Amino acid sequence: NVPRLDYSDGGCPSLLLENSSTNIITYSEDFSNTYWTFQAVSVADNATTSPEGLQNASKLIPNSGTGGNRSLGKSFTGLSGIHTFSTFAKAGEYGYVSLRLRNTPSAFVMFDLNNGSIHNINDNAQYVTGSAKIEDYGNGWYRCSASFNPSGSGSVGDLFPSLSVGITGAETNAFDGDGTSGIYIWGSQVEENSYSTSYIKTVGTTQSRSADTANGAGNASTFND
Repeated sequence: NVPRLDYSDGGCPSLLLENSSTNIITYSEDFSNTYWTFQAVSVADNATTSPEGLQNASKLIPNSGTGGNRSLGKSFTGLSGIHTFSTFAKAGEYGYVSLRLRNTPSAFVMFDLNNGSIHNINDNAQYVTGSAKIEDYGNGWYRCSASFNPSGSGSVGDLFPSLSVGITGAETNAFDGDGTSGIYIWGSQVEENSYSTSYIKTVGTTQSRSADTANGAGNASTFND
């Protein structure tokens, strides 16, 4: 019964009123858990300070040698409706992260973690046009998000969202890793929404947030519209 406040515009905050949502990723911060599927990458736990100010962000590290599609992901089946995939990411020795689908057809969006720009969108039936977004959370952290439609998958209702390390804004193929260089990641979320809502932490199960309502306000019907 305490209001959430949004300071994103700076200065005086506004009420943060959101619809209900569920994070279907059940290990949103534990990226070394076997819940995730690893493709030529490793994860170092507690590698740097996360956006919540704790030493609990991970480092995503491509394996040494030459390889492509180096990613960390999770497969979901039987979905319907547009879903938005989001994660917090920060540049390390590499400066790009890609949110991608390992479904057929493949879809991806590349984000520049040095200047907060978006590159090289692979637009197809699964990617929701214009949905890619990158938000500056300070201290080098960005929240990257993109929306996907599982009805556009070769296996209708299936999504396999993953995080890939990139070395250029157009990186889609193989590159040489050294086994130590990477990027930092924290707080991933997949939700049935056409945009990302505020982060919902999970530790072993899906978690939901109820819709916000403003009770006792001067005009509650206006606030809750």
